[in-house]
Amino acid sequence: MNSTQLNTLLDLTRIARDSAAARLARLEQQTQLAREHLQTLQGYSNDYAARLQARAGDQLDPAAQSNQRAFLARLRVALQTQQREVGAREQASAQARGELAACQRKLKSLETLIERRAREEQQRSARREQRHTDEAAQRASMQFR
Repeated sequence: MNSTQLNTLLDLTRIARDSAAARLARLEQQTQLAREHLQTLQGYSNDYAARLQARAGDQLDPAAQSNQRAFLARLRVALQTQQREVGAREQASAQARGELAACQRKLKSLETLIERRAREEQQRSARREQRHTDEAAQRASMQFR
């Protein structure tokens, strides 16, 4: 692979890394929002439970009791759904972190390869220059004999 192809591959890998980083940032933000929503639901659930506990001695008609039970059931379902959502977001973020790490490893490998090839080319160039210098010196010494 020549240096132009390597540089093109390096550019594409940087683009992939940047895209993976942006995706991770977006997923991390979504995860945080999902956690905040879960905390809000948990707070609301705790407040509602505390209010019910405070009114435990009050006599409620059967319809109000049924409404409370139905509301608590919906609230539990909402909490479970949001907990699953947080779990799914965390899993997606973890996967995106892995993808970003893989892109960074690939990028580092390419950069190392390009640097190694540049050093090798510099060494070849220095050897060529030294060979030319040696040949010129040898020719000059031949002329003075």
